[in-house]
This record gives sequence, C-alpha cells and structure tokens, in this order.
Amino acid sequence: MPKSSFSREAGGSCSDKGDCSGADETDYAQRHFVNLAATAFLLALAICIAWTIRVFDQQQALERCIASGRKDCVQISQPPSRTYRHLTH
Repeated sequence: MPKSSFSREAGGSCSDKGDCSGADETDYAQRHFVNLAATAFLLALAICIAWTIRVFDQQQALERCIASGRKDCVQISQPPSRTYRHLTH
C-alpha cells in the first residue's frame, strides 16, 4: 500500500509524492475543551444515575418493610433535648 494513499484515507493532506508538509488545521484547544466538557457532562450524568438508583432502592426497601407489616420502617429523628440554664444578672 503506497504511503500517500494511506495518508489520504486517514484524512491527511499529502501529495502523491508523500509530501505531508501541509498546515494542520485542527484546533486542538477547542477539541481539548469539547472533550473536557463532554467528560464533565458524562460524569455528572453518571452521578445523577447513581443517585437515582440509590433513591429507588431506598424506596423499594421502605415499601417492602411496610408491606411486611412492620411499624418501625422509618426512623424519626427527635431534636436533642435542650437544657436551659437560668440566666442570672
């Protein structure tokens, strides 16, 4: 396979003689930014999916607990008891 035909297939701008001294028109700064933005979006999407699955799992566990007839399925937290000091002036 000639070198020039391989370069053309790969999207290069080489001449038939194999001269590949043409200017590279790729904007690497923009590609870097777009790749970074896509990675951030996919990471945020994965976090949202994991959170949603966790919430659904907790809801399912609560429904199973209630369906079994238990009454202590949800822990209700009470505020800490306050001890009031008498202020003396």
